[in-house]
Amino acid sequence: RKNLIINGGFDVWQRGTSSTTPASGSVYRTLDRFWTLNSAGAAGTHSRSSDVPSGEGFNYSLSMTNVSGGYIGASVELTETGKASPFKPNTDYTLSFWLKGTGGALEAHYRNATATGANSTEVQSVVTFPSSVDWVKHSLTINTGTVNPHANNTHIGFDLSGFTSGGLTTGWQLELGSVATDFEHRSYGEELALCQRYFEKSYAQGVSPGTGGRTGMVGSGGTQGQTTTTEVGGGSNPFAVEKRTTPTMTYYDNAGAAGKVERLNAGIAWSSNNVNGQPFNPNTRSHSFISASGATASGVYAHFTADAEL
Repeated sequence: RKNLIINGGFDVWQRGTSSTTPASGSVYRTLDRFWTLNSAGAAGTHSRSSDVPSGEGFNYSLSMTNVSGGYIGASVELTETGKASPFKPNTDYTLSFWLKGTGGALEAHYRNATATGANSTEVQSVVTFPSSVDWVKHSLTINTGTVNPHANNTHIGFDLSGFTSGGLTTGWQLELGSVATDFEHRSYGEELALCQRYFEKSYAQGVSPGTGGRTGMVGSGGTQGQTTTTEVGGGSNPFAVEKRTTPTMTYYDNAGAAGKVERLNAGIAWSSNNVNGQPFNPNTRSHSFISASGATASGVYAHFTADAEL
């Protein structure tokens, strides 16, 4: 792949297409593989927009409104913790991206947290970009020099701060060399699979986690011939893509309540909703879950999200 940034074309939005949240640390809120932050502390809205550069092949951009000093960041995972690969020493790499209605200040670090953290190592000091009322493509060439990651670093992060309310961005690409070439568009299926190494959900694409409904729910354990009011669960549900690390699992019942599951008395009825559910020995390849007690049931069902972000 030419572009080392996953989802740089802003096609995949598994968590949803809009989020209004205060500044509570850098968080993956909407757009896959990009985190956002509103440094002012007030509620800011981060949402998908169809306003894109003309003729460049993009479908969506990210809009930030009601923000003051907003941040957006992307990361590229290191092949092995503490190792520079896939980045070569003393080598030029060029980051390019599009902005409209906002400028910003960009910097890059090796690190082991989304935005800040212990053992962060600077790769590129702050470089500022001017604001424009129209779409403008910006680029910056960095050289890895002799800078090496700390033993605990897991990725290199690129942060754009100073995002103006109403600003838009799209088309992030990081490539080998000192020239910003045309954006590498990948198929939606390929981009989604790359994103699912870090985050996956049972809901259909276009349906936000926590939405009510049974379509796409997965089951765990139980048989039609045996029912119980105590623990139901077990078995295994494989992920679509193996995860970067053992993920944090969140389960949702039919009403969309987090941390809840739905018990089923097979062949008779859905027994009860809003029942506490918990992960049962998840790993990078699969997961299962249990319901400790509740109405008579032979199986347990739920939606899920699996979060293995950097």
